[in-house]
Amino acid sequence: MKRIIPLILALLLLAACGAEVVEATPTPAVTTPTAAPMPEASSLPDYIPPMDFEPVSVWQAEHFCGRALLYLGAEEDGSTPFKVYSCFTYEVVEYLDGNMLMSARAFSAKAVDSGEFSVDCGKHGLWLEPVLGASALTGRLSVDGDRLTLSYTGFERAAWAEDTPGFEFSLSGGQPVIDSGTGENDSVQYLPTEFKRLPDEYLGRAMYWMPMFEEEASAGRLRGLEVGDSYADIVVRFPNPLDIWSRDPRSVSAPDGWYDTFYGSEAGTVFASLFYEGGVPSTVLITCCSYASFRLDEGLNITEVSVVIR
Repeated sequence: MKRIIPLILALLLLAACGAEVVEATPTPAVTTPTAAPMPEASSLPDYIPPMDFEPVSVWQAEHFCGRALLYLGAEEDGSTPFKVYSCFTYEVVEYLDGNMLMSARAFSAKAVDSGEFSVDCGKHGLWLEPVLGASALTGRLSVDGDRLTLSYTGFERAAWAEDTPGFEFSLSGGQPVIDSGTGENDSVQYLPTEFKRLPDEYLGRAMYWMPMFEEEASAGRLRGLEVGDSYADIVVRFPNPLDIWSRDPRSVSAPDGWYDTFYGSEAGTVFASLFYEGGVPSTVLITCCSYASFRLDEGLNITEVSVVIR
């Protein structure tokens, strides 16, 4: 859904986290572009998201209510490191009005020879906990050919979760879930259990199917993007569920403050949007609590990159 708000308010959405916005009334006109052709994306580099080990394989979640990747390292001294990046949608209801928001979290652990693991639940300077409301999460990892399974066996609540009425978690069943019961942003987390190994050539490509994660903003240059790259380079590094990315954004004559949302919702903490100023595309904003903004010139080339850590 498109809304019209001043650009500065859009940049403050991270702090507002769900503040009500004004419904847009004008509809932008689609025109035949007269500008230069869309710039072509440069060669897509291999990309591994932040982790403290070198992965040797990547696995994609199956039978999961969102999308998740598991990066698996090599066994060393009797333990095997892994890291899970997962994103999913959840519903927040306010005044009987439901809103589907996106959340994204990542957690890591080391599995011993028996497969047992204990997740590192420390925030390590990030805004979100790796596991919602947990001071400890234990489980077991097992591999059978090209199939990998995570089972979760123990959960200890963080202090704030102990004092939160309505906080619930279920580690069994078809879809393990944690729900704080607060109805706030990022108040739900789903845990993936079943994974299938992706071909080796996807190790440096799989993350391009995922939205931005908070760890990536904290790591510095987001997915290798820098001044001199183009809108097309942004397009190929992030999900394109609605195929809006592929359209030349200059073909839309939009009012000042108009924006297109590519994934997620601006009412939540995870989304990607293209903003217009003076009727032309000006800035791509990509968020996950922290955010990265990419300023574009009239040729859709990146002229300024700003990463703000929450």
